[in-house]
Amino acid sequence: MKRAFLLLFLLSLALDSSAQQSGSTAPLPLVITDKQAIDEWSRTTQGQQPLDPKAPADTQFLLSLTETERTGAFLYKQRCIVCHGRQMSLAPNTWGPLLSKRNVEGREDAARRQIMEGSNRMPAFKYALQSSDVDAMIAYLKKLEGS
Repeated sequence: MKRAFLLLFLLSLALDSSAQQSGSTAPLPLVITDKQAIDEWSRTTQGQQPLDPKAPADTQFLLSLTETERTGAFLYKQRCIVCHGRQMSLAPNTWGPLLSKRNVEGREDAARRQIMEGSNRMPAFKYALQSSDVDAMIAYLKKLEGS
């Protein structure tokens, strides 16, 4: 399984670099269809133990997400969870606030601006993420119940 994942990872890097060289910016599709794929994805993005035990990581939740929301979940876990997820320590703490539907619903423009422009305590992602990526993360966060 690890070899298959490594092979898929290397193939995606090769395809991504060839797409960048040809000027195409279309992202590769994220395909998560079964429990085994979900478990592999979770171990890859979070390690053996999730950073935030309250974050829904069960198969049914992830399979209930649209493709855009799954992409947002992946990007959130890749870019944001290190600061916005619970840190493993004696006392649960975070660098930034725990994010959920409560933080973004009705405030989509402010959340989008915060992600793109950053602040004194948060880096800006305007050069690292496209607006569609930010929209996908916001769509995912709207599915998370407040903690």
